[in-house]
Amino acid sequence: MTTIADLRREHQILASLMASLSISEQASPKEAERTRQNLVLFARHVTEHFAHEDPVLAELTMAPVGTAMRSAGDARLRESQSLAEGCASFSRYWSPPGAIERDPKSFGSALGILQAAVTRLIRREETEVYPLAVTGWAPQPVVAPPLTGVTELDDDHVEIFSMIGGLRAIVDDRQSTVDGPRVASLAVYAERHFAREEAIMEATAYPGLEDHRQEHHRARAILMGFRNDYLDGRRIDAVTVLKFLESWLSSHIADVDQRMVAHLRSSGSGHIQ
Repeated sequence: MTTIADLRREHQILASLMASLSISEQASPKEAERTRQNLVLFARHVTEHFAHEDPVLAELTMAPVGTAMRSAGDARLRESQSLAEGCASFSRYWSPPGAIERDPKSFGSALGILQAAVTRLIRREETEVYPLAVTGWAPQPVVAPPLTGVTELDDDHVEIFSMIGGLRAIVDDRQSTVDGPRVASLAVYAERHFAREEAIMEATAYPGLEDHRQEHHRARAILMGFRNDYLDGRRIDAVTVLKFLESWLSSHIADVDQRMVAHLRSSGSGHIQ
């Protein structure tokens, strides 16, 4: 039986294989042949990974329609299917002998797009999807969020982590459900925070804005799914909410937000204190 740990190891293999596909514009025939072999191997591992992953995550797509679990599962399934098709097409086009050598520049450009798509999916599965499917989970200690140096964003993060602390207290008290208004308030506050953050990125012409915004869109969708569960009278499981929030938010602030902060600092933005 494949486990989440097995799937994470497969992610590492895919990342390693993907890195092995890079090639210089003056590639020798030997280098091109090695890249072709790695490409075929990479495409096979992608197919095998999704075949292993689908049964593990099947419960997410079997949740009732309209629930946050179902929304996360359906989104992941659509994205993985699209990526599998893209990888297969890429492999078919570039694996025939001579294809890479004839146009190494186009191969490099197409590879960059594919690598970005694979990296996005792996990051999303690691931070959003896998935590929803993990069993035996225990809530993490509530700690202070990493600082960005942007006062208004740091204040938002502290408030959101405080809300997470309130949810964690529910689990510590052995309650299994969350009162709806608490989740609805969190969704509304997170939306205001995302809007503030995106306004800063727009004002400073941050080149990573669209990728950052997509991360927010995914979080919005799941948080609004929890909110809609409450509005539609469905049970909201405290552990499920915490699984998502603790993993996604900590990773987002430590990684995606810090890349934004590096841009603000290098551009001399007045937002950094």
